[in-house]
Amino acid sequence: MKIEILVNPKSGRGRGPRRAGLIAAELANRGYASQISTGICLADTLRWAKEKAKTADRLVVLGGDGTLNAVLQTLPSAPPPIVFIPLGTANVLARELKLPRTIAKMVDLIEQGEVLQLDTGVLQVHGESMRESPKQRSFMGWGFGLDGELMRLMDAHRSGGTVKMSEYVPLFLQLVRDWRPTPQRVWVDGKDMGVFEYGVVYGIRNYGGQALKLGPATYDDGLWEVYLFPKINLATGSALALAAATRQLTKAPGVVSLTAKAVRIEPLSGEDGSPVQVDGEYVGTTPVEFALDGKSLPLLVPDKLIP
Repeated sequence: MKIEILVNPKSGRGRGPRRAGLIAAELANRGYASQISTGICLADTLRWAKEKAKTADRLVVLGGDGTLNAVLQTLPSAPPPIVFIPLGTANVLARELKLPRTIAKMVDLIEQGEVLQLDTGVLQVHGESMRESPKQRSFMGWGFGLDGELMRLMDAHRSGGTVKMSEYVPLFLQLVRDWRPTPQRVWVDGKDMGVFEYGVVYGIRNYGGQALKLGPATYDDGLWEVYLFPKINLATGSALALAAATRQLTKAPGVVSLTAKAVRIEPLSGEDGSPVQVDGEYVGTTPVEFALDGKSLPLLVPDKLIP
């Protein structure tokens, strides 16, 4: 079994190379050879991902959710099974799928993990784009409005490649105090749904980790969950957060929820574009178009009892 280990040296405040070395040592103890590729920046990781994915039997990626998203952009049409070792701040996907936290369990996953084909889609940014390419593939989800603005603020406050957990609260409070939403018209699978200030489109079940529960998403059914919110302020935002925390989001007043293959967001005439995030990274502003692309991310998970 050919095992390639890719490390984002900026993730986990520099813990990646040491963690990769421990994984490689445990693999060697079990009779497996592996190769570690690291460098001085994420660009090195992505270059190696594109190359190594062509021949690897297992692609082990060490980094945050943003690292996995960046690797996703480079993968071939039929990538090898991927083992994700979380080193980010939120680690949303790892928390949801209960990915292992110890070296021994991580190597168990490399040896024995079951493949989950996680649906992916492509977001096309027609407004201001912050990425080299206006097209971004997504494996978790994306959002506009409050969601995108929080990620924009986090990007502006990053230090050393990650945001400290202690920085979240003041950033969120600043956002609640200062944010002025711009209404956006939303189309879902070609149907005009009306005007909303905030929305998220997700293929997983939790938003921002385990605290907020979106709904009973199925990871590989070719559909993503859409949640649209007409008005967001301190009072409504608090009510929605409570509803999500208790798995009652779909019953909250004013919330529109449905499943979809394609979503389009456009600002109203004379209004500014709304900030947009993809997989926890700020990517630009609306208008945007999204569609599931019939592809998937083959992720190794601990067992077949996929949550």
